[in-house]
Amino acid sequence: LALEGEGSPLNMWNDFKFTASVPETYVSAALLSNIDAEALMKFPLEDLTNYYCLLATMAAPLIDEEGNRVDPSEESNLALEAFYLTLAELSLSVSCDDCTSPGVTALPDILDILENTGIMSIFRDRIQSFAKETLEGDFLQLILDRFLSE
Repeated sequence: LALEGEGSPLNMWNDFKFTASVPETYVSAALLSNIDAEALMKFPLEDLTNYYCLLATMAAPLIDEEGNRVDPSEESNLALEAFYLTLAELSLSVSCDDCTSPGVTALPDILDILENTGIMSIFRDRIQSFAKETLEGDFLQLILDRFLSE
């Protein structure tokens, strides 16, 4: 982080490393796919590892010119039904390699305070909730619908 200006009191140079450590993570996802039985029976085993070929066995939804479903009530042929993320532990650290701002040297102490007061566990829980809400919501379904339609 650098702010420069000739004769400015804000003239500073801060070169620091910010590290996030998640030593143990558990991820679980439940996918729903509706595959055409006839296409699956004719599916060549040599293409089993090619996910484009597997996706071709699913009917693509009709999407409009903006990339949205024409019929939002139509059942999805590929959907993420449930997603779980568990971060057993989350720790943040910062070290200053070359800093001119006096306040930057306090960052490790601030992170220690956040850890000791339980704020980091709240932050970890919010990351888990954000991931779940984002991936189980309409945003990911829109991406999957567009992917099937390509």
